[in-house]
Amino acid sequence: MTDKTGFAPGTLSPVIYFHNRRKNTISDGKVIVHLSHGHFVLPPVEMGQGPGLARMIWERRYKEQGYEWCEASTLSDVDELQSRLIEQESRILEAQGQMLDNVREASRKATASNLRQRMVSSSCGPFEREFIQLWLSMDEEKRKKYTQRFTERNMFLWAAAMDSGNNRVEDRMGE
Repeated sequence: MTDKTGFAPGTLSPVIYFHNRRKNTISDGKVIVHLSHGHFVLPPVEMGQGPGLARMIWERRYKEQGYEWCEASTLSDVDELQSRLIEQESRILEAQGQMLDNVREASRKATASNLRQRMVSSSCGPFEREFIQLWLSMDEEKRKKYTQRFTERNMFLWAAAMDSGNNRVEDRMGE
């Protein structure tokens, strides 16, 4: 019995990715991350247009850099790809986050020091003093919340959760 999808039973519409198996170092000018398992890239694929755009990007840029064209066409392959992408992005985001935390912490300490000086000033009223105290205590709570939201946003492989021929461009874009 066929399911009229054009795919072999047990396979999905393939998730196209490029994989460079060499040990890579990625740098954005500020953060350097060493990737031990190579580097993965997910190219853009327009729904209903086939892999033409991904093929063009691979041939023009990634092929000569040593990347291989790969396709994950079973659920287990997609799950493995997703876990490797999460591992890769986690290392990159951790390094960037550490650098940003260092900058943020230095800035926060300078601001907190200035605000504490303002609090002990004779010209600081009770309302302003209470506001400064609340501001100084609120920072850490917000940081945890937004770090969690950032992680949720960056660790989701859309192709694994939304593989359907019924998806339209209008569903993905605002009006």
